[in-house]
Amino acid sequence: MIQNAAAYNEWSAQKKGTELTKPKNAVFSLGQAPSNKSSIRENSSAKKKESTGKKLEGLLALQELSQSLFGPPKRESSPRRQGRQSSPQRQGAKSRLSPTRQLRDAQMLISDIQPQPSQFDQRTINSVGRLGLLTPAQELQYKSQNVPLQMQMVTDKVFSIERGISETEQKVGDQLSTVKERVNAIGRIIEEDKLQYFQLQEARVQEMRILEARFLDRLEHEATARKELERKLMQLIENRAAQVKAEILNESRSRIESISTIESNLQADFPRLQEAINQSAITREDGDSELMRRITDESTKLVELVEDERKQREETEESILELLRDMVSRIKAEIDTEKKERESSEESLLQLLEDTCAKLGQVNLVTQKPTTGGNPNILLQ
Repeated sequence: MIQNAAAYNEWSAQKKGTELTKPKNAVFSLGQAPSNKSSIRENSSAKKKESTGKKLEGLLALQELSQSLFGPPKRESSPRRQGRQSSPQRQGAKSRLSPTRQLRDAQMLISDIQPQPSQFDQRTINSVGRLGLLTPAQELQYKSQNVPLQMQMVTDKVFSIERGISETEQKVGDQLSTVKERVNAIGRIIEEDKLQYFQLQEARVQEMRILEARFLDRLEHEATARKELERKLMQLIENRAAQVKAEILNESRSRIESISTIESNLQADFPRLQEAINQSAITREDGDSELMRRITDESTKLVELVEDERKQREETEESILELLRDMVSRIKAEIDTEKKERESSEESLLQLLEDTCAKLGQVNLVTQKPTTGGNPNILLQ
């Protein structure tokens, strides 16, 4: 669009220079009286052909500019025309239109973007159209009197149309730049939101890694403590077993010594020793029972201590696992909430962008309305 606008500005500048020099040449040529009517007619026909070609070029350039700025004109076609397909012969005939037909088509297209002429301009056009009814001498006299004024009016009208087109282009450019800045701002907001979301997600992942490392360290510490406790318990059990074995050996040694003493004294004092033997047997049995009871009690205490320690360790591990599950579930819930909030913010931003585009379309329609309509016959004078 910018390239088309630059091309149009260059063409309008060339046209302004041509139009500024044209009235003087026209007046000068009209001031030179021709020798006969045939030369006047030949000159007028040549001038008409030249002006028609220039007007056709200008109208085609305006048509290209209007199509580049506002798109091709939309015309409603009748059902018969919609149902009827164009044949290759018709397409070839359309491509071989005469310059007059092309000029008329260009005038119909340009009429959509030109303003309606005023009553004074219409009277001027009608008066110029009646020149064909005059004789060559009357036509020459009428042109010598009214052509400079008419050319000045046409030139002013062309300048005003070109100035309106340039102002419209400037307004459209300003509006497009404003919309572009808004779209860029929205894009920057979206990029910042994405960057913030990625940073938050990275922080969450880093926090999860730290929690996982802490949990693994805690488990390793608990495993080491459990192994150390088991080692201490085994050492305690071994020490107690060694003490019991030493006591049993001492008791056996003392028993053997007592038996030896009894055997040595049996021969001398068997009757007195019978009662002592019985009493000793009873005492020995009581001692054995007490010793077995003590051994059983100590073993039971050791087993209960080991069982209590195992239960405490299992409860500790279960509480740690439950705490980790709660922590993971909370982190997942926070991540899901953050994701939903991000999606809702993206949807709101997309809705805002769609509304902005819709408003831009409405603004473009409003800016196109002042440039519709008009009569291109003013440019043809």
